[in-house]
Amino acid sequence: MAEGGTRPLVASLEPEWLSATAETSKQLLSIDCTVSVEFCEEADIISYPTIRWMGRTEDKIEMSRYRGPRRAAAIVSFARRTMTKGLVYVQKDQLKSFKTSDDVVFLLNPGGADDRHLRKNYHILASRHTDRFTFGIADKALDKSEVVAPGTVVRYMTNEEPKLNTGEVTLSALERFVEAASAPAIGQVTRRNEMKYLKSGKSIVYIFATTDAERSAFKSSLRSLARQFEEYLSFVTVDAVEYADMAPGLGLKPGVFPALAVQNPRMGQMFPYQQGAKITEQAVNDFVMAIVQGQVRPMHHGQAPSHDEL
Repeated sequence: MAEGGTRPLVASLEPEWLSATAETSKQLLSIDCTVSVEFCEEADIISYPTIRWMGRTEDKIEMSRYRGPRRAAAIVSFARRTMTKGLVYVQKDQLKSFKTSDDVVFLLNPGGADDRHLRKNYHILASRHTDRFTFGIADKALDKSEVVAPGTVVRYMTNEEPKLNTGEVTLSALERFVEAASAPAIGQVTRRNEMKYLKSGKSIVYIFATTDAERSAFKSSLRSLARQFEEYLSFVTVDAVEYADMAPGLGLKPGVFPALAVQNPRMGQMFPYQQGAKITEQAVNDFVMAIVQGQVRPMHHGQAPSHDEL
């Protein structure tokens, strides 16, 4: 981790970094860029805090940028994936633990007519997405209890049913499968993916919360609703500490969390949910339907937060 100064983002990351350091046997270091200026310049670090993985391969130093949630569990998962290049060989007795080893894991059940071609493309796929997901290859074909045919890629995700790729095994087809299959019912906004949501063509339901536990609780309670509206709405949680500056831009008063707002990026409209009111599945459903029926007046960029219309 590269850091410097005493800004709030550095202070909020420090306990998570210390927790990650305690959870892994890998060497995690913190570098003060206000002191080690030359090192940070050579590593092209122009803003901080930032997290990088650095490793030596023969005579070359490799580096990977981390753009995920600034939470200990996510950082540890990133370190583990990077060290293994994101690809592991899974024995039959390891399958159960592998399925839950990360939030999203992909497993190739080898075999089939295109086995050689599929393996080659799968290795490329793993190398491209090692910073995001864990990829595995079953050491031997899975037994019938897994209901996964040879030559199939299966996605396992926390609190979701397994999803199979039964189509083409070209690299582009596998890329599309990974992108679609890795999308959770409720995602989490990060620096890396915020533009993806804004350009998706869907309206976005933002759920702000200050702790992992609170965000997880909202994901659990609103998951069915998110699946119900997934064709039209993207539900996302927001770390209200790291992204506190997003709240006013969505018509929310700063510092009042948990909070919820709906944004229509295409029309430049925001619909802030009444702060202080409980965020339940029924309440959010009613709020969304009220927006659809034109019963809630939208706010626009630059307009001061107000909840009179609610």
